[in-house]
Amino acid sequence: MKHLKIFEGVKKEVTISEDDFYEQYNLVLNHFYDNPEDCAYGGCLFETYGKEYEYIISLVENTETANTVWSIVEDDDLEDTDMNDNIYISGFYNHQMVIGYLVTEEKVPNNVKIIVGDDLELRHKINKYNI
Repeated sequence: MKHLKIFEGVKKEVTISEDDFYEQYNLVLNHFYDNPEDCAYGGCLFETYGKEYEYIISLVENTETANTVWSIVEDDDLEDTDMNDNIYISGFYNHQMVIGYLVTEEKVPNNVKIIVGDDLELRHKINKYNI
């Protein structure tokens, strides 16, 4: 698999609330499951291994669909923030500390990194680790 340059060209970071995320972006159902109730995030979570991961990589490697992949990231350093647990969603493909992926019908704008969450401390920690 070729190396994916996920941060190349990022010129702007935007933080949006979880409510805004669900208002602005429509999640795509995980087509690998017959029953959406068998899959987290309302049937929309894609796993980090196997056929589901191969599908995510195929989206990321395609310029038409690369900006539709969101990473669900778990970071133990975020436990002291106001985030629910220590999980956040980022609007770009990432492979570090990822517990799953979401795909949206709408694309994240080019050169923009979107973080879903309202916590300012979260933004500082994300920037510190460049994730």
